Amino acid sequence: MKRRGKNKIMRITKIRGNNARKLVVGRVHEARIQRTVGLQAHDSPFGANGADSESRWRKLLSDANLPRHQALFRHYSFDPEGKKGWAPPYLNYGFVAFNRAAFERIAPLANKYTLRAMALLEEPFFSAQIGLALAISAAGIDTAQLGHAYNCANDDRVFAAGLRCENEIKIIHYLRDDEFDRRTFLCEPKKLRRFLDTPKRGRVTDRLRQHVALFREQFEEAAAAASAALLAS
Repeated sequence: MKRRGKNKIMRITKIRGNNARKLVVGRVHEARIQRTVGLQAHDSPFGANGADSESRWRKLLSDANLPRHQALFRHYSFDPEGKKGWAPPYLNYGFVAFNRAAFERIAPLANKYTLRAMALLEEPFFSAQIGLALAISAAGIDTAQLGHAYNCANDDRVFAAGLRCENEIKIIHYLRDDEFDRRTFLCEPKKLRRFLDTPKRGRVTDRLRQHVALFREQFEEAAAAASAALLAS
């Protein structure tokens, strides 16, 4: 994926994602890549107490043998006023992009620091995201922040956190499943039809529904094929 800028071509060489789902609904190449880019995670992995969260980040970075780590200078993306404390670059794994130089520095470290995070944390659920934060600090990688448009949770809190309207959305990270089963709605024909034919309460979720509806025939063919393959297995 390329973008022509001022006398140079910028390239997204790797896109990382976790097991939550995401769907590109706009032109992603408008993102300007500056080494590593992503959306700061929505909330602290250590709870809502800002002072406690900052203390636990510092201890975690120290325990990971990163005494010269990057400062805690970013707020969480659902906390624009910084009331829940500050953090290092701690990116939501729905969408993270690297240029080649950054990827080559991060790749050998990511698994190492993910395992380190798993060993140090009481609850390992966010180990991969925290491991990436540790790897970024270890490598001294520069990071640039993307807005919610490029990693838009189907959670309408995004509109209180900087997203102005649905038309700004480029990538939907559909991790909330209160209105549909995110794991199966594109794979089972009945669930797909129900998803498409039922307007959604959430503004971002309904934007997702509208986008899928633009390609209804293709998605229905894919769901039928997936269902047939499952029955044949």
